[in-house]
Amino acid sequence: MIQRTIRGLVTVCLAALGAATAPAQQPFAYDGCGVIIDDGCTKLVDDLTGEEYTGDFAPYQVGDHVHVVGWASFSLFFCPPPIDGEFDHGGGFISLIEPCPNPDPTTPFCFGDGSSGACPCANAAAAGEGCANSQGHGAILSGSGSASFAADDLVLHVEQGRPFQPTHLLQGNGQMALPYRDGIYCLASPTVRMEVVILDANGAGSTANSIATDGLVPGPGVTRHYQLWYRDPVIAPCGTGSNFTNAVTVTWM
Repeated sequence: MIQRTIRGLVTVCLAALGAATAPAQQPFAYDGCGVIIDDGCTKLVDDLTGEEYTGDFAPYQVGDHVHVVGWASFSLFFCPPPIDGEFDHGGGFISLIEPCPNPDPTTPFCFGDGSSGACPCANAAAAGEGCANSQGHGAILSGSGSASFAADDLVLHVEQGRPFQPTHLLQGNGQMALPYRDGIYCLASPTVRMEVVILDANGAGSTANSIATDGLVPGPGVTRHYQLWYRDPVIAPCGTGSNFTNAVTVTWM
């Protein structure tokens, strides 16, 4: 879990994953999840308390996930010798934080397994899925990237939908659970219709547009909910021709 924002007073060096060394690159702005892998001499400050950390920056420990904002490089450097008892932060720094593994930044809710109410025609699916479709299982919505408004790299993925059929990404400001068509509609008003995603031969697909832009997200600190409405032929369990994935929640940072 991301605990607090740690903002780099100086360059925050991120280790190249799986590599002991990496070619030098120009630093770039970074706003996202970082996992502490070692203590060192990078100087950081806690956004909430203003407390500065150099080296051993308790209460944070190796393995903690933190929200890192600052300048980053995927190169490894080592601390220069102390100058008058202080580290020369104009030079390189020991690798301290690396990008988090690519976790799902969304929180799923509203399932077709009976936990969110009955599916429209007893077409319940397995845990974590939407209501069952004509394939005999429910479609699943998940995410990758981050919930960072600045990074704008959130991607939503659907799997187990109806192959080659169109889907419509929907966004809502609130949650509900209303049996509708062959599934459960989970988004409370106001709602926005967003990108159309065509599923592949496996019934899978991913968004390509900016979710923050298409959803008119005003900025960090707001929560929005997402669901995919997808077409399913009339041989679907309830015969209505469409169904829904589960829904997911994103709290934009």
